[in-house]
Amino acid sequence: MAVSAAASMAVLVASCSSGAKPPRPTPAPAPGPPRPAQPAPPPAVEPTPLPAAPPEAEQPAEPQIRVGLAVGVSSATIAGFGGLSLSDSAGARLAELPAGELWRVEVQGPGIVARAPGGASTAPTDVMEIVSPMANAPVLVNGRPYRGSVFARRDGSGVTLVDRLPMEAYLEGVVSAEMGRRSSAEQEALRAQAVVSRTFALRNLRRWQAQGFDLYAGVADQVYGGAAAETPEGRAAVEATRGRILTYGGAPIDAFFYSPCGGRTAEGTEVFRGADRPYLRSVP
Repeated sequence: MAVSAAASMAVLVASCSSGAKPPRPTPAPAPGPPRPAQPAPPPAVEPTPLPAAPPEAEQPAEPQIRVGLAVGVSSATIAGFGGLSLSDSAGARLAELPAGELWRVEVQGPGIVARAPGGASTAPTDVMEIVSPMANAPVLVNGRPYRGSVFARRDGSGVTLVDRLPMEAYLEGVVSAEMGRRSSAEQEALRAQAVVSRTFALRNLRRWQAQGFDLYAGVADQVYGGAAAETPEGRAAVEATRGRILTYGGAPIDAFFYSPCGGRTAEGTEVFRGADRPYLRSVP
């Protein structure tokens, strides 16, 4: 899908943070340049059903994304402004949490349980869905609010917590987390970041499938701060670019970007050995 020139110029090569070594990129399915040894899996989405509409009004379903909030932790706290509802993988109700009451999800044997402040716990389960009964109300995980549904699952070393939500809601928690609070005068920069972050997310859906999610919430992929990181300016940038991505050869590009720079982008191969792409070239 075509985007503005401002958005196109946002595709810059480097890591999200100087303190973390980004994972080795996957190749874009484009002709010409050499391909790295490990091909990227094709973008895959879990669509949300849309209301029936005449053929001329049909729109593609918005992708859902799963974000790894915590991996291999011994426990995590959960709460909800309007309470929470806990269910197992079969949909059976495990517990109803009162509004504002802090419970703890922790390991018990081969499964996990949710424990109340008084010590009582739910039945053990391998996967637990955590949702708010109030529409659009966030789930608090370790004190931070996240939109969508949160899933807790037993992993090899502890508990993994995953936030599952629509792509555009995810981006609202990414744009300002990556760029910080910006003024309305910097709206084009925020829009460029929204396009690049959307492209990165689509390109890397199911990247961490073996761990039960698509992307990490930190600098290993791109920073996602949940509802607490959202700003009016960031939300406006996401809405203004809704659905727009950068493509090459009909597929989402490897949309690498950086935090600080010296006024010039880097060749893809300066940062990642396998990132020889026609569109990852050094420019001022």
